Amino acid sequence: MRNRHIAIAAGLVASLGLSAAAPLVAAAGVPRLPTASSTDTPDRLRDAHEGADAERADAPVNAKAITLIENATEAIAEAETTGLRARAAANGAIGMWAGARQKLAENGASERQLASAAASIVRLRQALATHVDLRRSANDVTGALAPLFAFSGDGTPAAIHTLDYLGRSIGLDVVDANWARVASDTARLRATWNGVRPRVMGRKEGPLAAARFERVVATLERAARARDASGTTVAAKHSLDGVDALEKTFGA
Repeated sequence: MRNRHIAIAAGLVASLGLSAAAPLVAAAGVPRLPTASSTDTPDRLRDAHEGADAERADAPVNAKAITLIENATEAIAEAETTGLRARAAANGAIGMWAGARQKLAENGASERQLASAAASIVRLRQALATHVDLRRSANDVTGALAPLFAFSGDGTPAAIHTLDYLGRSIGLDVVDANWARVASDTARLRATWNGVRPRVMGRKEGPLAAARFERVVATLERAARARDASGTTVAAKHSLDGVDALEKTFGA
């Protein structure tokens, strides 16, 4: 999934007719706010847009908006989409939330789950308004969306989406030199993995993917305990690749 993020995020920008100069779309009670101007127009993203169209065409109807939001914010969190393109992608994700929320509610998502995601969207909007680094707030959106995929036609367990969020969070924790949060996120990643591992083991090619991911988690734990910034960063990145392999066992 990871190598498609740039195309999908760019497609989100172009499909909504946005540039980085576009105002934030009011969604879920979020007011419009101005953003920085840019010469990076949707025309320059045409090729990526075509790739994103193919991605959306294969998605279940109810999953389209949440998938686009998740991929756009994930690309920002992993610094695959940066600068003015990241701002434009964040604008688009915010603008799509109201429609996604309605569909998810219709499909049975709880108000608590929807409120958590809506709060993360508000924090992303606030980060845009104050021109701070978008990576943390974008990643928080992916974490809040994790349990909602079950209501969008996605067959991957929510815990695996959460593992993806936590791997990115640990990398950002290291950037912040926040070792208390590294420890907390690593412990949560271990607990989440232990909980979902039996489901992975029951899938075709699951045992191999599970064994590989277990090795990554163990390496991450050792690096985090040692407060090894380089080792923790590398292991956190490897966990994202491991999550991709886990997703594939569920057909993602």
